[in-house]
Amino acid sequence: MQFVCNGDISDMIIKGLDQISFGIIFLVLILALISAISSPIVFSSMAQQEKSGSKETNPTEIIIEKNYDENNDYTYINGSLDFERKFDGESSNTLQIESNWIDVGLPENPYKSSAPPLVNSNNQQAVLTTIKQGFIGVYHPFKGRVYAGTGISEDEDLYQAYHFGVNGIINDPSYGAYDFRENIEKHCQEFDTNLVYGIIRPPSERGVVNNPNDTKLWEPASPSGMIQAAARFSKLSSIFPQIRGVIIDDFWANYYGNTITLEDMKNIKGALSGKKMLPDGSVDLESRSATPDLQLFIVTYGGELKISPDKDIIEMIDGVNFWLYDQEDSYNKFDLYLSALEAHYPNKELITGVYIHNGDYGDMSNQSISYMIDKGIHLYEKGLSSGILLFSGYWLVKNYISEERSQKIGLSDIFHSNYYPYLGEINCQVVDDETSRPLQGVKIKIYFNMAGKITAAGKTTNEQGIFRFSGYAGRSAGASYSFTAKKDGYNPYNGVFTMEAKKAINLPSINLKRFELDIESPVESHSAGL
Repeated sequence: MQFVCNGDISDMIIKGLDQISFGIIFLVLILALISAISSPIVFSSMAQQEKSGSKETNPTEIIIEKNYDENNDYTYINGSLDFERKFDGESSNTLQIESNWIDVGLPENPYKSSAPPLVNSNNQQAVLTTIKQGFIGVYHPFKGRVYAGTGISEDEDLYQAYHFGVNGIINDPSYGAYDFRENIEKHCQEFDTNLVYGIIRPPSERGVVNNPNDTKLWEPASPSGMIQAAARFSKLSSIFPQIRGVIIDDFWANYYGNTITLEDMKNIKGALSGKKMLPDGSVDLESRSATPDLQLFIVTYGGELKISPDKDIIEMIDGVNFWLYDQEDSYNKFDLYLSALEAHYPNKELITGVYIHNGDYGDMSNQSISYMIDKGIHLYEKGLSSGILLFSGYWLVKNYISEERSQKIGLSDIFHSNYYPYLGEINCQVVDDETSRPLQGVKIKIYFNMAGKITAAGKTTNEQGIFRFSGYAGRSAGASYSFTAKKDGYNPYNGVFTMEAKKAINLPSINLKRFELDIESPVESHSAGL
């Protein structure tokens, strides 16, 4: 019998492991070589995507002058969340740095969806259990968690909790834990909200009228230019049809304080309508309007209704966003303010504002909040208001509100009793008339047809040709809506439908016909509803 010492055993084990390892490595190299030889197209395709993928997959282009100094980067100075009115704000000097807004190619449709295709049936109905968006939203969305409430689980995201359908997003580098781009894409693309308004800072809110250096599409400068903000939202509206226009914050305090002039307003209006921007930051008012349908709103307060507004401004604006600054003391006099609004701003649209908290007056009560929301709902139903904005998302999320305060507000209770029961939903698929294939990137505009025609939503069909809209159905027999569907290369389509409360309705498919050279042919008009 032969004995082997421990050292010899160790040497034998190590040699054996070395041989096994060498064999495994050799086998892996052989397999990798075979894979590389058999799949050269895959690697080539990936390399091409690396070079060209950014332009094709997302709207990352910026609007910037060729000689823009990348090192001249503004410091973001808006560190506070103070949004009280400032009637005595100092005027900021207008910057005079040469730059220009360059037109860029933008993707037709950034939307993605995993929703199943719709069945081409006649008005299939189901109980509405999913998204409840409608026409109420927040003046400044905020990324944060909320306390549990009626229909809301503890720690739900603010948007997932309330499904706000209309939002005002400020033209800032960042706000509410969102950077600007994320804020826009989140609400227009991922959440697919109905409408978005851009909020423009005036000089009293640390903005300037004109900052020619404020030229990056996705990165507003600090201080941000009002003219440039209007141009920015004009550009973004070609990507996201939810963008309906802009709201100038604290307008009259700045206008009568001479920090905003009539000439400034002409430039802001021109930039919003997509007219050509000049190197000095002004606008060529004689140039063509690329986005003439975008709306210009101004913020006004109850106390400002004592003075008759400038008629030149009234002719220029499309509507007002009205706030009762002393809401807690004046909410039960809202009808008197409404009469004054009608007299001061005839034939102008109204967006009603509701405070959750006010910097000068503190927390608002459940009574005033619910009263103002109920008034706004009735105005919308009559066609006298185009939406409700709550101030603001900041005062609805944890870390900025106590659980006791959240329960006292009772916003989820208000929504579930006076708002959600009167919402409905429609789903519709748009296809090519010849091939019956789904059409992606079709721009949809939806209008609420009550006393007047109110823009209710802007949508884009996803890769399956589907668009979805959740809106107000009224308190009785349903509400009438009309809509348009447009896509380059196809004839426009006009349709109507009726929204039913608590129902999700699948409309019949829309067949878009390819555009023909006969430009005299009328626009097709169809009924796609009940």
